[in-house]
Amino acid sequence: MAVKKKKILLGVSLVKDGKTIPPGKVVSIPVKEADEMIAAGQAMDPSKVVDVDSVESNAVKAAQAEAKEVRKALQEAETRVEQAEKGITSLSEAVLGLDPDDPSLKDSIVEIQNNLKEAINA
Repeated sequence: MAVKKKKILLGVSLVKDGKTIPPGKVVSIPVKEADEMIAAGQAMDPSKVVDVDSVESNAVKAAQAEAKEVRKALQEAETRVEQAEKGITSLSEAVLGLDPDDPSLKDSIVEIQNNLKEAINA
């Protein structure tokens, strides 16, 4: 009668058929012996072990996708800043081009012009 075997993931070294099998290897041994090793914390059922490489790979892929989104958002923000700077420059030039002696303009135009000149020269 054939002895039923069970695969286990070794947590400790195991001597089998005169050879030492290091921890971390999957081996097939008799069910009773396998169950005893699992109960003693010397081995694990391989089906209950998480594939660390898969988890790490998924985490890396998620981080890369997030980095791509961040780069895209950064590029969009830089474009908006450039557009805003152009708008501010255009507005500043328009305000600086106003005639302070024009009677229809308020006295504050001169103050605004002076503030803009200071800001541009800063």
